[in-house]
Amino acid sequence: MIERLREPAAIEGVTGPRAREARVRPTADCDPLSSVFQDLQVPLASVVMGAGFLRRALVGDDKAALRIVDAMRRAAVRMDQVIVSRSDLAKLERHELTLEIRPRGLGAILRTAFEQILPEAAAEDIPVSLELDPDALALRVPVDRTRFLQILAHLATCALRVVPEGGSIIMCAGSKTSAAVQIGIEAKGAEGADSHPLWRDLPRPQLAVAQELIELHGGRLTVVDDGGTFTLSFSLPLV
Repeated sequence: MIERLREPAAIEGVTGPRAREARVRPTADCDPLSSVFQDLQVPLASVVMGAGFLRRALVGDDKAALRIVDAMRRAAVRMDQVIVSRSDLAKLERHELTLEIRPRGLGAILRTAFEQILPEAAAEDIPVSLELDPDALALRVPVDRTRFLQILAHLATCALRVVPEGGSIIMCAGSKTSAAVQIGIEAKGAEGADSHPLWRDLPRPQLAVAQELIELHGGRLTVVDDGGTFTLSFSLPLV
């Protein structure tokens, strides 16, 4: 389990009652569950593979059956993501998670992350777009590629869980200073739709892991809810 997201002071440069800085810490009580997480991963992987086989084996125009199989596979993948997140929280608490930091092209990694979130967004009928500042395309950042993709996947999951009906998601990046780049994922509500504090609905395991990994990369996660656009963002140093 993890601590409840608290409400710290407003973030510098952001005004309004819904400005928040994410601060979710893993706790030691995740540790006894590590073996359970490992035991569950194998049967879950079988469910994912089985659903994939059924998807390929289905013939004809049975759209109802296809929807059920696709829903089963998405649910199994989501469960696996939660298990991996909990396991990573335990590793972070024990300081057992290490990074392989190397200079990487930012544009290529963001495009890969964007392509990875498209299937789930399409399944939920949520429009997703990638907006990159031209100056950011050629930037190189010192990151662990696998863990950096994991950060973006977790933040995208958070955005998908809280985006209002009729809303959309934007993955974006732009130069913050000559020494850092700002990366964000925005969940935008439909024009004129009623709003509520979306940050309370965030999935805690994914948010906590993303936050810890961002800090291991030398960044800091912020969460801002202005009533119309919900943004999870962080900055990273440049090479």
